[in-house]
Amino acid sequence: SMYEFAGKGSLQDILHGNSRNQKLPLDLRLDIAIGTAQGLTYMHSYGNQAIRHGDVKPDNILLDDKFVPKISDFGLWKLLREEYYFGKIVAGDMAYVDPVFLKTGQLTEKSDVYSFGAILLELITRKPSVYDEYCSLILEFRKVCEKEKSGRAMMDKEIATEEEDIYCLEEIGKLAIECLKEDIEDRPDMVAAVERLVMLKKDRMLKS
Repeated sequence: SMYEFAGKGSLQDILHGNSRNQKLPLDLRLDIAIGTAQGLTYMHSYGNQAIRHGDVKPDNILLDDKFVPKISDFGLWKLLREEYYFGKIVAGDMAYVDPVFLKTGQLTEKSDVYSFGAILLELITRKPSVYDEYCSLILEFRKVCEKEKSGRAMMDKEIATEEEDIYCLEEIGKLAIECLKEDIEDRPDMVAAVERLVMLKKDRMLKS
């Protein structure tokens, strides 16, 4: 079963849950980001059968013993295919749900891109996506970036030490902000997101 596969639990567990004392070096976080992005790209590339997940969040990203991610729980997609009315099921943690989807009820691939952007911010800050109703990670990060032209102040201190690490984190932060754009036309697709993350990884491997 999926849960036997998840030797390390979910991304939620290792970022914020019982496994929180788990050391998560930047390269491992980058690999998790790439694996998750590749999983979404694969789902989105199914031609006519393209799947839009609609409920991408750290709880639904399961990690095996080597931290390889698998995206699970296609609940919302199944419900939408059966044409249930979205309003009845508001599934998903609101922190990850595309506001455009909430307004229009149209679930697109760019809705998953939005959720992925929220997850990238969690990977680089190790803060949960919602603190309380007055404050969200996305809004906080945007504010800091606008004010300081950098997301550095919010980055997880455990990994934001070396200059080249900070460069990589800034680039992941920029990608996240693009994935979280209000206008879906301004968001990259998952293919472009994968390319950018893979380039960052290559860049790091060349330097090490």
